[in-house]
Amino acid sequence: MALHRSGPPTRWWSPSAVGVVLLLAVTGTAAALGVSASATAAAATWSPTTATTDAPGAATSFSAPVDVRYTRSGALLVADFAGNGVVRRDPDGTWSVVVPFGTDDRSMWNPSALVEADDGRLLVAEAGRRTTTGGPGTIAVVDGHDVARRFPGPSSRAVSELAVDGARLFATAPGSGALWETDTSASDPVWRAVDGPWTDPAGVALSADGSVLTVADGSTDGVWQVERRTGTVTSLGTVRDDQGRVRLRGVALLADGSVVVGDNGGGRVYVRQDGDWAVALSGAPDGSPMMNPTAVTVGPGDRIAVADYNQRRVVEATPVGGAEPPSGETGTVPPSSGGTPAPPSAGTPAPAPVPSPSTGAPTPAPAPSPSPGGPAPAPAPSPSGAVPAPGASSPADPRPDTGSSTPVASAPDARNVPAPAPSAVAAPDPDAEGTAAVRGTLASTGAPGPTGALALVAVAGIASGMLLLLWRRTTRPTDRRH
Repeated sequence: MALHRSGPPTRWWSPSAVGVVLLLAVTGTAAALGVSASATAAAATWSPTTATTDAPGAATSFSAPVDVRYTRSGALLVADFAGNGVVRRDPDGTWSVVVPFGTDDRSMWNPSALVEADDGRLLVAEAGRRTTTGGPGTIAVVDGHDVARRFPGPSSRAVSELAVDGARLFATAPGSGALWETDTSASDPVWRAVDGPWTDPAGVALSADGSVLTVADGSTDGVWQVERRTGTVTSLGTVRDDQGRVRLRGVALLADGSVVVGDNGGGRVYVRQDGDWAVALSGAPDGSPMMNPTAVTVGPGDRIAVADYNQRRVVEATPVGGAEPPSGETGTVPPSSGGTPAPPSAGTPAPAPVPSPSTGAPTPAPAPSPSPGGPAPAPAPSPSGAVPAPGASSPADPRPDTGSSTPVASAPDARNVPAPAPSAVAAPDPDAEGTAAVRGTLASTGAPGPTGALALVAVAGIASGMLLLLWRRTTRPTDRRH
């Protein structure tokens, strides 16, 4: 009996099958990359709209805007450390003086941080007004035209940020090595250090309902959240860049609870969404970079404002497709069509000294450093020993206080501050970005991020191709006898 074949030889690995496999793999990878790119773009969708350098009718120019805060009504408050005191821009664009700059009882002496209390009054940290030489500054309560000073600040270091929930007031003072808390309803409020895994907090914020506390660590560049009712602590990871320039200062929350932090070292604002940190803002509308920003705040429609300290301006940005800036704004740089500029790859100045009080008259304004890619600042006159008049702009870097009357040449590195006493809460590895320290109500959900999506879709494509090959092999023609 002869052996016959039903047809020509057939290869199970035919070119058409291989082509299908490659097509599926490429398609899966491209889809995953699309997921990754869209996730990254969604996290960085703020476009700078204005760079405000003055407050018409209230300040001819900003000297050292060190803190900014949107109020519940949408007004913008600016604390000018070296001049102008505290000024306010109403939602219609009108500026006014809340408290002038100076040393008398009705004026602000080096305001370094401010917050709106639940009853509408303002709490302002005055770094320059000290009860004793080398001692802490003062917390002022501003109620309309009345200014009361009831208790000192938590540390001899200048307060960088305040957060309030009812009578409970939280404060950060970079260089003090602690997060501070006090009860303002007490007859003699006493500050105490809040136990936690942080090393040297430089920013603090509360959720809208006051239940969650967010802390930015200026030493490790890590961000933490604390569920106040249960004490559960969660790490939101560490903010890093390729150049090692990150130094966190200031934190705020978006409407959905996402966290934004200011980067004093790199001149940027980062946002954490979908478990990842991304640059949300890095410059002004004209493309010039921010230099040593000291505060960030979130307003209506997730509008962001940044105290661009060494550029002597306030930069604002809106989400793409967000609301336009308030009408009547002047002293601004018009927006460009390029969106948020990329951070400069080199030439970023070192972080400016943390604003701290002198032991004499109000500290004068800082001397801005040259702006890479932006307009050169006006020459700064040499500082003299004369005491500047309130509101005067005599540029010279604010010097930190060491407890003596002699200013030092530069600020101590906050990263060398000794760590506080060990916490009962175990601190996770700071390199484990997005990993929860304690599983609980604030623990990570474990949802795959952009990298996880890439791997899953690519594997699915390859698996589909392998199944097709196996099917082709099992169904190929066989020899038959007749």
